[in-house]
Amino acid sequence: MGWMCYTLSEKTPFPQTEKTHTQMKSRFIIITNMFLLLFLFSGCKDQGATKSSPPTELSGRLDAALAMKEGTSRHNMLVKLAEDAANAGDGDTVLKAIAQVDPGTARDNTCAICSEALAKQGKTSEATMVAKQIVNETSRNNALARIASGSTN
Repeated sequence: MGWMCYTLSEKTPFPQTEKTHTQMKSRFIIITNMFLLLFLFSGCKDQGATKSSPPTELSGRLDAALAMKEGTSRHNMLVKLAEDAANAGDGDTVLKAIAQVDPGTARDNTCAICSEALAKQGKTSEATMVAKQIVNETSRNNALARIASGSTN
């Protein structure tokens, strides 16, 4: 005996054959398995993986930070992003983020930290460009001297 279905527009029974019922069960199983496979293959982020962020992630984060309203939160996000970009070896993103950080001691400190991180990765040209952004002459010369001497390693 088949299942009986009713449409919303009419009250007459619409017979559903055993074949249709089997097809519906098969489709349900296939769709469920597809979602299960999607879930399994999406996996979890490997916690043992590198700490550095890929450049596309950094540029997306930079776009988001730049879209924020001017203020302390935006400033803090740009400083954090510059440091993350430096640790990832992305000198371009470091320079773009630093250019938008409020001038002052915090910006100079961020430049010093980022230039050292870039130099440790062998990115001395990028490190030098970042160190040149330091306004305080003594801090700038110290950062440039560390890069030139190779003492950041």
